[in-house]
Amino acid sequence: MTREELGSRLAARSLELVEIPSPSCREEAVADRVEELLQGHEAAAFVRRHGRAVVAGYGSDPPRIVLAGHLDTVPRAGHPSPAIREEEIVGLGTTDMKGALAVMLALGEAAAPREGRLALARAGDR
Repeated sequence: MTREELGSRLAARSLELVEIPSPSCREEAVADRVEELLQGHEAAAFVRRHGRAVVAGYGSDPPRIVLAGHLDTVPRAGHPSPAIREEEIVGLGTTDMKGALAVMLALGEAAAPREGRLALARAGDR
């Protein structure tokens, strides 16, 4: 995959996640989508859901690397609608934390089959 293809893929995934509203204590829809995406990772040894939190593990050994983040955002109030404008993604959660979630999903998908000792955690519950 070229750098441009990877950038386009990450931008599309980020926008997809930003388009799913997830204000604090109401992250169910985005947790559903993250769980679905993780279930699609062939290398995932397990995917578990705990309320609004989703955890995935790769390999049978304890993880050496844990990528953790959150699914919630602040209420929309005045934030721009999700969109890609020129080379920038705008919308609630783009920098905190849905863009990073897209990267974490891509890293899990790419690195886990080789590393085998990785865990991804996305917390929605406080």
